[in-house]
Amino acid sequence: MNESTNNRDVWLAQIEKRVKAKAGDQWRSERWSEFVKDVAWWLHIEKERDDEDTIDAAAGLIVYGIRGKQDLINVADNKKDFSNRLEPKGVLPAICDSLFNKYVAPAQQISTRVETEDRFEQAKQQ
Repeated sequence: MNESTNNRDVWLAQIEKRVKAKAGDQWRSERWSEFVKDVAWWLHIEKERDDEDTIDAAAGLIVYGIRGKQDLINVADNKKDFSNRLEPKGVLPAICDSLFNKYVAPAQQISTRVETEDRFEQAKQQ
């Protein structure tokens, strides 16, 4: 285990109880998934969010029932609806925007590209 991984694990262990308290009766240990942990670490390190914002976001994802990337992608296909669904769970609007841009928007681009390629292939066959 390298120093970065060790720091990540230590920090996640430090915030876990606070995330659990914030999630309340919606807490399930399986919802404190590797994906939610990855999101929390990304917000903390890459987006330089403070612990409170990160804890609120992680708890909000847990309350909403997010366990993996596909769960997050399935929240909504536009930024407004995405935020409208996650904000009431405690995820700040700016964090909603960051999550949408990191996970949902790229997935939509891939989906659109695949659909376009499929249509092109179908047109060639006709």
